[in-house]
Amino acid sequence: PVSFSQSAPGLGWYGLVDEQGLAHIFKPEFNATLRENTRPPEVVALSTDMNLTLTDAQDPVTQFVFSASTQTPTIVWQTRSGKVKARWQEKSALGVAPTTIDFSFSAGFDAPQQMLLTPDGETLYLRDGSELIVLTKAA
Repeated sequence: PVSFSQSAPGLGWYGLVDEQGLAHIFKPEFNATLRENTRPPEVVALSTDMNLTLTDAQDPVTQFVFSASTQTPTIVWQTRSGKVKARWQEKSALGVAPTTIDFSFSAGFDAPQQMLLTPDGETLYLRDGSELIVLTKAA
């Protein structure tokens, strides 16, 4: 993998981006009741119609964060060139297909040391040294 990420502690979701720029988001579920009754973990993949290809090999992902929310799954990533982008899916009325939104931040960021996304995918924190940038989705 090129980049690895974990959801908020306690939620159990993990993600990686491979060399082709494809994000894989999954949750391993372990089940062991007795020592002799252990089984391999079941791996649950994030169920979404959203395109999980984030970039190509020309400008690989250097870091990413995600929210595995069932209502609005969200991925935010930064590429080697410094571009920060976001993609999320909004579910609306019953029977209507979800809408995927792609967003590119107009301001360049100088490789934030840390990116954090809230579990609901609504607030993004970017930290670089002592500088903190807080971004929220528009209503």
